[in-house]
Amino acid sequence: MYVKDLAGNEFPTMATYTVNDEINGNMDISVELLPNKTNLQFLKNIDALWEVVTDDDTIYKVVHAKPQGVGKTLKKTVRAIPKLYDDLNTTRVYEKYEGSFSIEELFNIVFKPTDYVHQLVGSWTNIEIEGFGDGDNCLSMFQRVLNRIGAEFTFSGQSVIIREKIGTDSQVMYRHRLNASNIVPEIDAQEYWTYARGFGDYEESKPEEAKLKRTYTSPLAKLLGKREAPPIKDGRVKKADTMDKALKKLVDESIKISVTADLIDLREKGYPYAQSKLGDMVTLIDERIGLQEEVRVAARSITKDWRGKILDLKFTFGSEGMAKRYNAKINNAAKEITDILSGRKKLPFPAMALEIQLVTKLLQSVQTQQTITEDGSTLLIDKNDPNLVVLINSAGLGVSDDGGKTFKNAITGRGILGDRIIANSITADKLDANAITVGFNNNSENIKLWSNRLEFYKDHRMTSKLTEDGMEFWYGTRKIGRMGETGKSGSDSIRGVALNLEYTGDYVTFGRKESSSASDFTPLLLIDPAGKFSGTKGVHSKIDFITEVIKAPGGLPLYLGKTTIDGNGPYAMIGNKSLSAGIVVTGSTLYLIDGNTAYRPRDLNN
Repeated sequence: MYVKDLAGNEFPTMATYTVNDEINGNMDISVELLPNKTNLQFLKNIDALWEVVTDDDTIYKVVHAKPQGVGKTLKKTVRAIPKLYDDLNTTRVYEKYEGSFSIEELFNIVFKPTDYVHQLVGSWTNIEIEGFGDGDNCLSMFQRVLNRIGAEFTFSGQSVIIREKIGTDSQVMYRHRLNASNIVPEIDAQEYWTYARGFGDYEESKPEEAKLKRTYTSPLAKLLGKREAPPIKDGRVKKADTMDKALKKLVDESIKISVTADLIDLREKGYPYAQSKLGDMVTLIDERIGLQEEVRVAARSITKDWRGKILDLKFTFGSEGMAKRYNAKINNAAKEITDILSGRKKLPFPAMALEIQLVTKLLQSVQTQQTITEDGSTLLIDKNDPNLVVLINSAGLGVSDDGGKTFKNAITGRGILGDRIIANSITADKLDANAITVGFNNNSENIKLWSNRLEFYKDHRMTSKLTEDGMEFWYGTRKIGRMGETGKSGSDSIRGVALNLEYTGDYVTFGRKESSSASDFTPLLLIDPAGKFSGTKGVHSKIDFITEVIKAPGGLPLYLGKTTIDGNGPYAMIGNKSLSAGIVVTGSTLYLIDGNTAYRPRDLNN
């Protein structure tokens, strides 16, 4: 472990430190810096915004440095949070996004102004969102999307991986008096509900006008009484079964149960599995209290010495402990974040170099134990984490992260199985995919190909969309209009081509560049229904408007043509079809034509 000052100078450390982390919650490191020979090189100077880099290359940003006198010198206790959290919290998105978005698009918006890339494992449907961005910080936006889709995340370096659930179904067991002590169950019924109401299918913020009203009562209400949950109010919910499921989940999952325990690291004594990771499913046994359950690792507190040897392990299983539940926040966030970060994009092409660096470092730094099994297979096991296993035999090659219980990544005669396949180039005869993102020159995302549409982007803002109905024109999340084949309302057999302006669009123009050096197009014909472009509603033309007939609905047609008067002309005329009657203007004189004879109005007056 080492620290880095604001100028980028690095100093090795000799210190005991504790890392605390939770699923989608707080993560921090606390380092006790004693005045030894190694630490004295920087001890007086280390302060907020310095960086702490652990042995696994996780970078933390110092948020608090507390000095304390020790004899004639001092020690410091430093608390730091992941640099990822700090960077997201201090970066903002000022553009406002509203409408229906894929989860990939939302995370693109979140990470675009940062140096981080995200990878989505799994698929989610589009969601409607309002007021996304609009000056909010990226951390809050990240939290907001993850809360909506119920996903979880891990990170390594500059790569953030988002899944439906993190962790694995491991074979690890923790038993009292073997490798666990102080096992304490906690039950929090303060927000335990037995009844809930839901309101849906209403416009804007008017739940009192909801067309959908549903209730759910738990069977336990007869025993515990009616304990009302906060109502669900969501105008987007139109179906009763969708609301019923949401109400049942709200009530049935309202009680919070967790178990805390002190653990012992038995790897040095030959126990075949490493300590569990966040999200892992493990077996927890304590016969004294009748506990034998498969539980999930929800939080950890791991203390190590400067050599990396584990001194203390404290885990929380099941759900967050009650104390954590009331205090869990990302402390670097500008606003409170509880249950923070509680959803589908492939690794962006700019991240290829980063992924190569991460994989190369991983392969070069691993310490491997090689075993030949009874059936002749070669088993390669990571000495630091026995959950990481590579199996090689005549059937193929498999990579496991749960001690060989399952192989999510494998190469066999049936093909290649992979959680994520990262490549600069893939040649295929057939490609089946839910969505394809196309990047040009390895540094942009100009085109996105979906199963039912082709989207075009400029500066990460959508400009147009090609669908089965034609071409749509967009400004980010604002639809401007569409052009395509259409039919007459009420007469579907009458077909044509239409250029339609949405109510969110302002104008239609046909323009021309007046010269080769002109930077803009000059509008020659402008349709300005609201007057936002020109200041005056209507159809505007800067070129001659040439036609032969004008006709009002239900009226007789008027024709445009040319005629001569007293041998002079020709002059433009508007009149009947034969031009034997009409009106002619010649310079400063107005003529009325009647029976092919021209009269000046002033002559008729006389």
